Amino acid sequence: MAQSVVYADLRFAQVPTGRSSPCQVLETALCEDEADSPYENVQPGKAPAGPGTQGAQPAPGPWYQRRSVPAGLLGACLLLLATLLTLGLCYWQVTRRQQEASHAHAAERGRLSEQVSTQLELEQMDLELVRAREELQHAWLEGNSSRRELGHRNAELERVSGALGMVEKELQDVQGKLNASESTVSSLHTCMQTECCPSGWVLFKGKCLFISLEKKTWRESKTACEWKSALLLMQEPWESWELPHFMTAKNAEYWVGGIYYSLRNPVVWLNKLTNLIWCGLADSGKIWASYCSDKYPWVCEKAPVLSRTFDTLLPSLAKG
Repeated sequence: MAQSVVYADLRFAQVPTGRSSPCQVLETALCEDEADSPYENVQPGKAPAGPGTQGAQPAPGPWYQRRSVPAGLLGACLLLLATLLTLGLCYWQVTRRQQEASHAHAAERGRLSEQVSTQLELEQMDLELVRAREELQHAWLEGNSSRRELGHRNAELERVSGALGMVEKELQDVQGKLNASESTVSSLHTCMQTECCPSGWVLFKGKCLFISLEKKTWRESKTACEWKSALLLMQEPWESWELPHFMTAKNAEYWVGGIYYSLRNPVVWLNKLTNLIWCGLADSGKIWASYCSDKYPWVCEKAPVLSRTFDTLLPSLAKG
């Protein structure tokens, strides 16, 4: 039995030069013209007539179909294989692009997360900087307040120091006066024991005073004091006018060694004869102007008789 050989002429479309994706190649192959189909040139051969044949010929239709089925199946398998390869390549490219996009998205997300973290850190640093500035401003204000308070304290300290210096000076003066008073008391006690003033005279503030009982004019009173080796009472060296308390009674009037040039002028302690008409009169402990021709009691003064050691205390007695 003679056998025939079936050839399949498969043609694939040429891919144009340049970059083309597998999907584009598949589309080109599927859209190929039917005139280029590999099944057009397949012709079934006829079996030669042999001696054993009885002239019976097989029908051309069924034999053609049996030979066409494997060739079509092979073409379909090849086409399916090419399609699968193309789809696999497309899937691989899409998967790789998705992975790249996923990696890029992850990198972008990491970068954005880092930026957000950096922004949060910057905001936190800004808050800390604002807080630090507020604390610095508060500390500066407290420093200024402390400096002002320190200035006030220093001024108060200087004032207190000055007042303390004055108090110390006054204390020294008081202490000196106290010492002088103690010396005066001691000296007066000594003077009273030794009778440093004549009989009938009174020791008062370092002076021996004679208070008369009779009345005379100012000139006559001055002459009477001179007969006693004394002068009419004067303020010097006392700092202020002062008399014993029994001479400051009301209506107690005595001639003293003061004169007036006029009633508008103050008293002048000038213990000498003048032609003035106004003379000094101690009335109730104060000095007044009175006619020199009037007659009043008078007060004489003279220095006490002291020892040599007591001579140095005389100024203190006069000021005390």
